[in-house]
Parts: sequence; structure tokens; C-alpha cells
Amino acid sequence: MPKEQAIPTHDLQKDDDHDHVSFRIIRLETKTAYEASLPHRHSYYEIFFFEKGSGWHMIDFENVEIDPGSIHFVSPGQVHLVSRSLDSQGYVLLFNSDFFYYNLENKNTLTEFPFLHGLSARPAITLRQPDLAYINKIIRDIDSEFKSGNEYKDDIIRSYLNILLLKCKANFGHTGPENISQSLVNRFRLKVEEKFLSLHKVSDYADLLSVTPNHLNDSTKKVTGKTALELIQDRLLLEAKRLLLHTEQTGKEIAFQLGYNDPSYFTRFFKTQTSRTPEDFRRQIREKYHN
Repeated sequence: MPKEQAIPTHDLQKDDDHDHVSFRIIRLETKTAYEASLPHRHSYYEIFFFEKGSGWHMIDFENVEIDPGSIHFVSPGQVHLVSRSLDSQGYVLLFNSDFFYYNLENKNTLTEFPFLHGLSARPAITLRQPDLAYINKIIRDIDSEFKSGNEYKDDIIRSYLNILLLKCKANFGHTGPENISQSLVNRFRLKVEEKFLSLHKVSDYADLLSVTPNHLNDSTKKVTGKTALELIQDRLLLEAKRLLLHTEQTGKEIAFQLGYNDPSYFTRFFKTQTSRTPEDFRRQIREKYHN
């Protein structure tokens, strides 16, 4: 598989019939405006609904099987690649956070869904009846509204989308009501996603969240079993692995991109976390995925 110097990131595009740049729904079989046969990212959320078909969907380093009745979630920044059978059918919903949050008072709602933001090891569910029929109808209703000339269609689609995500959350697994610690950790992880290229210290994030570093650490340990620093390092490590697998950037270039002024420090960090140098990891991970 050819490698690029940078993993391409795609934005929502207009089509000939719609002016929407914050939401679209397309048939799974629709040809994309970009090269989808190579690993890539999006600046928006994607929800894949597979009515029928087979194959696999690589989301970061997790290979998820494509099964009839399955829904796969791809969050902004995640690297993914779909390899589906030619008889696959279904829909892809594409939306950004601005669309979802428009006219909503609660700006943290998306953080409540465990399959978004790359926080789940396996961001997919397979539905069974009657939930499959229920969600199938919701998605078709969204498609119908999207094609309509209804002046209120965006608000209607937002309502349907919220119901869809809540129904998926119920199928994904109930973890109980969110507590104060969980809320803080969710906000912290979103800040890490936004700032990890430039901020590597726990104290920086604690300042942004108006809490003490100790309180932030206590909360992350309670919710995830890891310290705040470990979560920051996990995000840096994930990005480094993405770049090593999918680009031809050197270790030095990757170090600078991740905010390390000293490439040798980055190499030591990577080896401490993985027991391999960046070069060894690149060779071994490519052998795994490409042979």
C-alpha cells in the first residue's frame, strides 16, 4: 500500500443537490470525491450503517468486521479504511459538531457517547431485531428529510440524529449516570484531542479546566485507571503509530510534528512505551497489516 508524507484529512463537501456542509447522508455505494482506497481521516463524524455485505473496516489499529445490521463509528481525526464486499448496501451519515450542537444548550452531549472520540476500543455495534428495524427506519427518515425542501429539515434531522445516537448508546452498553469525575475526564480528553500537539503537561490541562493537577489525576485514575499524564502520552503514542504506519515521515519529522523539540527524547519516549524504536515499530506494523 503506497504511503503519503501526511495522512490526508477530508472535510465535508457540498454535492450538486445540497448546500449542506455540516451534515450529509449518502448511500454506502456512492463514489466519494476523494481517494477512499487509502487510509485517511475526516474532520467530522461518520456513522456507517451496513444493511448487508461483508468485509472489514480498519479504525486506527482495530480491524472491525462488517456484518449485516452493524453500525460503525468514526470520530474526527481517526485513521480508517473500509474494505467492503461489492454487494454491500447501507448508508453513511456525515456530520460535524456544529451541526449537532446548533440550538442545543448542552455543549457536551457528544462526550456522553462512549463510541465517539476514539474512546472505545471497538467503536461498533451489531443490531438485532427489533432495534435493527427501528434504527433502519430512523436512518431512512433522515434520508427522506435530507432530500426534502422542508424549511425545518435541519432541526428534524438533528432530533433524529440524537435519537439514533441514544439508541446506539443503549445497545452499546449502559454504564450508569455520568458523575462529576466522569464529566471532568470527558472534558479533559476532549482538550487533549484538541491540544496534544502543543501541550504535554498535566498542569497545562488542569489550568484549562480550572482544576488542580492533583484533582485531575485523581479523577482520571478513578474513571480510567490511568493518570492524566498517561492519557496524554497514550494520545501522543497513538498519533505517532498512525504516522509511522501510514506515512513516510522520518522519526525526526514525526517528533517535531508531535511537539518534541528533541527527536532523541521522542525516540526514548516511544521505546519506553512500546519496547521498540520507531523504525522497528514501523517495520513490524507494516508486516502485520500489509502482508
